[in-house]
Amino acid sequence: MPLASTCLPLPFELERIISEIAARSHRPNIVNLVLVARMFQEWIEPILYERIILPSVLEGKRLLRTLNDTTRRDRARYIKALYIVPPSKKIFYSSHPRSPKHLIRHCRYLENFSYGSLRDDLRPSMLPIFEQHRLRRASLDIDEFFVNGSRVGNDFFHAQQSLTHLDIRSMEAEHALRTMTMGLDFSLLQHLTHLRFRFVDLFAVDDPESLEGLPMPILYACAGLQLLLLDPCDFETSLYEFTMVTPFDPRLVFLIDDSDPILDWEAPIQGQRDVWMRGEEHVRVQRANQSYSLLVTKQPR
Repeated sequence: MPLASTCLPLPFELERIISEIAARSHRPNIVNLVLVARMFQEWIEPILYERIILPSVLEGKRLLRTLNDTTRRDRARYIKALYIVPPSKKIFYSSHPRSPKHLIRHCRYLENFSYGSLRDDLRPSMLPIFEQHRLRRASLDIDEFFVNGSRVGNDFFHAQQSLTHLDIRSMEAEHALRTMTMGLDFSLLQHLTHLRFRFVDLFAVDDPESLEGLPMPILYACAGLQLLLLDPCDFETSLYEFTMVTPFDPRLVFLIDDSDPILDWEAPIQGQRDVWMRGEEHVRVQRANQSYSLLVTKQPR
């Protein structure tokens, strides 16, 4: 005769809390937890889908099929953060008609989006897609902002008043000058606190003095800006010359970033520091020393 169990059933809410803690603490095994029971699936799916990393834009079709599943059409509302790994040019041009637009339209509650689009002149900017979204963080290539002058970029800024962190990639020296002269108006982002420019060749200009005071208009225009990261790509003596012609502002941080972008993106949910957090620490160091110094980042630790 089997022994009678003396264990009392756990309260429903306590079971749920325990399962959610297990899911967040062991994300690599989160799919296994979903399969334990239907009750677990309902509890853990919001955690499973809240942050999605797609190895390529082609993987978006598979995710779309999941989101269009007639048995669970509510999954899309769980997606808060979406990272699409930037494609190589070869992959991009071979799959030109495909883009994450349909996927983005499904993810109406998206708050954090990262995508290196390698946009060409034949494809319009994807920024108008976000008109109905309320992004808090975004990482996009500079070309998305300069279709038809700067109108698309400024329209995006008007629509994204909730944006606090903006990472603009693949910038060239001409983009730096054009951003200032053509008027990407960062003051439209009233809640922007963190801004990053990733350059391909910031110092590829004949006269470094042409870049004199380049970041200062943005720092002046954005009263709430706490950190402006400049990732110039090419340093050596050019960085020294650049700092010599740039007025000191501790919020301006020059960066060499050797961290893995995906690991860095996931660092906060793992209890680790990402590039933004390290930049904040560096601002405090520069403010204490009253001088610029180089920030070098490695893998999140």
